[in-house]
Amino acid sequence: MANESTFLAGLNENQAAAVRQIEGPLLVIAGAGSGKTRVVTRRIAYILALQKAQPEEILAVTFTNKAAGEMRERVSELVGKTNSDKVVISTFHSFCLKILREHITLLGYRKNFTIASESDTRTLLSRALDDIENPEEAFSPGIFREQISLMKSSEVSDNFAMAVPAEESKEEAANREKYESWLPEIFDRYQSALRAANTVDFDDLLGLVLKLWKDHPEIRELF
Repeated sequence: MANESTFLAGLNENQAAAVRQIEGPLLVIAGAGSGKTRVVTRRIAYILALQKAQPEEILAVTFTNKAAGEMRERVSELVGKTNSDKVVISTFHSFCLKILREHITLLGYRKNFTIASESDTRTLLSRALDDIENPEEAFSPGIFREQISLMKSSEVSDNFAMAVPAEESKEEAANREKYESWLPEIFDRYQSALRAANTVDFDDLLGLVLKLWKDHPEIRELF
């Protein structure tokens, strides 16, 4: 094993403690620019140096392609390219997409599913709104899109209540209630359109993997 100082150089006390803690779950809460990527990559290298896991047994996920690339580069500097290439370092959505490409048929989709762009989702919502017979007022597809995304992200696809601002005028309350009243139907129409086209939206990539793992624990064990 390389000298421990190799993995702890430049870290403060709390960061070093996070790197050393490799048994059981660990939650690190830190703000932007506080060294989270440094801690995660040093921790990966430390685990490998102690031979607590093989490179292919480690998964590191982050939010952007840029961050994933930076993480891979740092891991490579610490453990070498051969080992770092075996570590799964990805964005959340890319990792979930890979899983769905292999197993989405278990959820009733065809394997050649497509991913709806933001423009596609707005078009589908606009069509759903056009299908409403004689709506009394105009609606914004963007507001429905935002609420549906929030529902999917929170895994609560049957709660159609929208967030109530701390201060809400009567006009704003009426507008919110108007959207809430139509949201269940628009949600169903939108989801039906996606399924009919064998398409998922960006939020589905995460939600469908969670459903897959819950409904088919044998798939979860593969990862």
